[in-house]
Amino acid sequence: MNWKILLVILLVMTGAGVYLARQMGGFKKEEPQPKQIEKLLTFDLATVDRAQISFMDTTYQLERHFDEWRIAQPYPGEQADSLTVNNMLRTLTKISVIRKIPLDSISLAQVNLDNPVLSFELHFLDGSTQGVSFGALNPTTDNLYVRRTSADSVLMVSKILGPSLAVNSRMIRSKQLINLPVLRVSALELEHDGRSDRLAVDPQSGGWNALDGSVAHPVDKLIVLTVLERLHLGQVREFHAPEEAGMPVTGLDRPVRRVSVEDLDGKRNEVRLGRPVAGRDYLLWASSTVYPNELLMVDSLLVSQLDRLRPERIPYVRLAQLDIHTVDRMLLQYRANELELKADSDTLWRILLPREHKARLWQVERILAEVDTMNALTVLQQQANGRGFEDPQLDLSLFSGDSLVGHFLVGDYAGMDIYFRDVLLRTDYTIPPRTLERLSWTFDDLADVPVRHVVQ
Repeated sequence: MNWKILLVILLVMTGAGVYLARQMGGFKKEEPQPKQIEKLLTFDLATVDRAQISFMDTTYQLERHFDEWRIAQPYPGEQADSLTVNNMLRTLTKISVIRKIPLDSISLAQVNLDNPVLSFELHFLDGSTQGVSFGALNPTTDNLYVRRTSADSVLMVSKILGPSLAVNSRMIRSKQLINLPVLRVSALELEHDGRSDRLAVDPQSGGWNALDGSVAHPVDKLIVLTVLERLHLGQVREFHAPEEAGMPVTGLDRPVRRVSVEDLDGKRNEVRLGRPVAGRDYLLWASSTVYPNELLMVDSLLVSQLDRLRPERIPYVRLAQLDIHTVDRMLLQYRANELELKADSDTLWRILLPREHKARLWQVERILAEVDTMNALTVLQQQANGRGFEDPQLDLSLFSGDSLVGHFLVGDYAGMDIYFRDVLLRTDYTIPPRTLERLSWTFDDLADVPVRHVVQ
């Protein structure tokens, strides 16, 4: 065979073999395995039982109580700022290791790991522990030197998550001004502008009353609890030693506001608000029995929050203090007409005045629902003439059997609002105009339309 023909055959066979090998994956390169990223610490936050966080100036020993953290040392029994603590611990699980340096090739003193800037010691429910310390910043690589407890190497990690850890040691402390559970508070006293107001829980109903000697006026429980809850939130902006400012500077000897809170067990907290901080009018000097050895700086808006507790600003919003389901007769007297309605059963109401007729049940239920949810805007300090109650726009009487259970008068306009009197409680309020609109009815509005059946 001609050698040229043989050479052509060999080349063709070689090309075909290469092609088939490629098709069958014979020359396929192995996929590189993804590089595993090592985390600084790996743990489930819910399994952490105790923690020790050491700053350069203070070491905090913390204990978990369900979802909250408490300080065991150096402020035994004080609440910790759980949001700050949990954020710091979560950050530890997000930091990635960039490089490892053998322990025998680096000086711990040179990278501040002999006296770390920040260190953590975590104790878990299963009895195990993990710890880590943070040292200096490498000026060349902008990475942080870190060492796990008892490890044989020093780690370098990115400084990106550093700000999440670099909190002031006092940020670990809770910022609440009272530490009594809100729902167990039984009474409070607010001093303001030379006046003192006392509010207390009614042990029978659970509602809140403003006490004026032996007379109790109902107030809005929701607002009281909302303001008390604010005193539990992060109101403290800064902690200071008592010697940093004297009484004349802080004004705490004659506070602009003082609130004293007492719980069902007789425990008390007191908060005093003093003068604005020099050059920082948005802050006030303050003190609290929660932090007996320190001066505080708090948000000046706290004054307006406490002023919400003035009794005239928090009237009991539900004006009809009765069981509306027991009402079986209503008398609505307007300046131009009069309506009387009576229930024969739960589903049948009749109009008695101005003439007898079956009433529309759903319309009657609207009246009862409006009475049951009537809202006041302000409570007035005393009953007085000149409010239009001598000739009211509406005189509404509610009966249960032969008993008068509610008697309300709607008087003249008080600016944009309307005067309202609870005759049985002997208290005047102002109400929104829409309340009168929703209680203004005529016979035609309430009379049921008879249905005639025609049989062919």
